[in-house]
Amino acid sequence: MASTAGPSYNGEPRTLGQHIATRLVQIGVTDFFGVPGDYNLQPAWLLCCTSRFSAVSWQLLDELEKDTGLKGKWCCNELNAGYAADGYARAKGVGCCVVTFTVGGLSAINAIAGAYAENLPVVCICGGPNSNDFASNRLIHHTLGRKFDFMQELNCFKEVTAEQPVYICVCCNLAGLHHPSFDSSPIPYSLSTKQSNPRSLQAAIEAAAGFLGGKQKPVALAGSLLRVGKARKQFMEFVEAAGYPFANMAASKGLVPESSEQYMGTYWGQISAPYVSEVVESADAYLVAGPLLNDYASVGYTLGISDAKMVRVDPYRVTIAGGKGGQVFGCVRMDDFLAGLARRVQKNGTSLDIFRRLYSPPPEVPPSAAGSPLQTKVLFKRVQGLLQPTTLLLAETGDAIFNCQKMVLPEGCQYSCTILEALLCCHNHRYTIEVEIHDGPYNKIKNWDYVKLVQAMHNEEGALYAVRARTEEELADAFSYAHRPLE
Repeated sequence: MASTAGPSYNGEPRTLGQHIATRLVQIGVTDFFGVPGDYNLQPAWLLCCTSRFSAVSWQLLDELEKDTGLKGKWCCNELNAGYAADGYARAKGVGCCVVTFTVGGLSAINAIAGAYAENLPVVCICGGPNSNDFASNRLIHHTLGRKFDFMQELNCFKEVTAEQPVYICVCCNLAGLHHPSFDSSPIPYSLSTKQSNPRSLQAAIEAAAGFLGGKQKPVALAGSLLRVGKARKQFMEFVEAAGYPFANMAASKGLVPESSEQYMGTYWGQISAPYVSEVVESADAYLVAGPLLNDYASVGYTLGISDAKMVRVDPYRVTIAGGKGGQVFGCVRMDDFLAGLARRVQKNGTSLDIFRRLYSPPPEVPPSAAGSPLQTKVLFKRVQGLLQPTTLLLAETGDAIFNCQKMVLPEGCQYSCTILEALLCCHNHRYTIEVEIHDGPYNKIKNWDYVKLVQAMHNEEGALYAVRARTEEELADAFSYAHRPLE
């Protein structure tokens, strides 16, 4: 992730804002998502209205954009900027959003909290008040106003930042300040990662190899923390060496190749395809890499798997047989462990043979009768036909996520459930997922004209196209037009 590229100097004294930009580029950020505000713009009228602002108090956003390796992407609100940075981090490894003080930071905090929950490295940079104001006891705009405390936003962010994400507040009078140290090429980042303890790693590998080697029907499961452990490649090395069939868990779809002959599908307890749940739950051992077993992923803690049969591989710890009468090995990196276990594991294809006997392909969805109303299964059949190795598929966490779990993703296709070339709005006038849980008048949605809403958003940049599809034929025509070659 680290870069050794030096900054662009252009013969000018370098500022704090430019130094921050250089450091962002060095950790892998090439685009940041921002919303302008007075504290990150430092407008001229503020400079004129108060002598407290220095003439060198340049604009933070302008200073960031002076780095030729960094581009600003401008959003309509701070929450959008935060979620865009979240998605950027999923795709590129690290993201960044830039907002203004309190009114912007507290708007973005829900996205930052989501990044924290998903272990995503997102940098949230907030343009803050003049540094002289912190001890002035003055009442400043964009603060909560009940006491002269400018640390309230920081205190809110403390609960959702620690390593990933991080929060940086830059006082508006400091972004444009020069310091001699900024004129020298910054020492390139050498971001040291946590290392495995060699003895603990070797002991964990030997114990896991012995545990799995004594079983008859082992399988493997990929959890969402496989991404955090940066061990997708090593997981596949393990399953190929072991010969086990494997499944992804609900939140890890897209992390493992679904084209593999050993891939079974999604294991999601009672929601799973019958052949997947049968093979997994009848296994006498399972290696589970990166599980996040919350109530959602575990279907209300009803998964039919037992800790006593599990080799659980977390990003920096391995637990065998639940740790209760079993073993726990700390200071063990997931990627190191899986790579080492791939070299030691005894090959066993029994469960794969069982899976192949049980597997039955899902039935084909027949074409709709001419003019008949569009059905959900037909819609998702058509979406399946659009997927390419370069596709990024985002599924909303309602009924869409359940249908997308059934899709087969081409290798390279990314999947996430949280900016699309094609946005499908399934409008049935109600919150369908909530209706299935418990219906009531509060589940009814106002009937907006979404086609005209898209037209209102069209700003003549690029080509926006919106259409209402009520039948399969209309949907097919819409997809065909949306994916036509552009002149």
